[in-house]
Amino acid sequence: MTPEIVTRLPAADLERLAVLHRTSLPRSILSVMGQAAVVRYYRQVIASPTELVAIARNHLGMIDAGVVVSRTPGTLLRRFAAAAPVALATELGRNLLLSSDLRRRFVRRLRESEPHGTEGLPELVQIFTDASLRGRGIGADLVSSCEDALRRGGVPAYVIRTHRDGNEAGIRFYTRLGFTILGETRSFGDYYVVMKKELR
Repeated sequence: MTPEIVTRLPAADLERLAVLHRTSLPRSILSVMGQAAVVRYYRQVIASPTELVAIARNHLGMIDAGVVVSRTPGTLLRRFAAAAPVALATELGRNLLLSSDLRRRFVRRLRESEPHGTEGLPELVQIFTDASLRGRGIGADLVSSCEDALRRGGVPAYVIRTHRDGNEAGIRFYTRLGFTILGETRSFGDYYVVMKKELR
């Protein structure tokens, strides 16, 4: 599979990307919001000049992996909310009514702040591979393709947050790719390890 950075995808590919996201990242706030919200998110970030989206397709042309890097991660959720406020409010309201866990996570989010040392840096905000294909280097290839684009844009470094608890394999993966640990943070109540990579 050869990674490709995309600036446009047909509806069927957006649906597939959203399914992969929700399957691979079931606790993400986007996943909890539902399929339509995730499709809307990918339509927006793919078209955005401040995000990079790379995908990998199998021999049948089906998307099996994806990655999103945001050059302005601090504004990403605000921009997503502003693009379709009525749809988001409806989805959010429905899910907040149905899920006490989601309500707790949103309350925790109000007390959280950004980790020191990440200001102004791009962030790898999503990465996922079909579960049956993990361990084959697809994720590393996707990250590498985004790093090449960041270097061409003169970006000196970028960061990632990965779950802290029960995620030793993920932390090892990013360490192998050259990331170093900056510290820890919380987002929507979950603990994350913040890692940084210099791009030389």
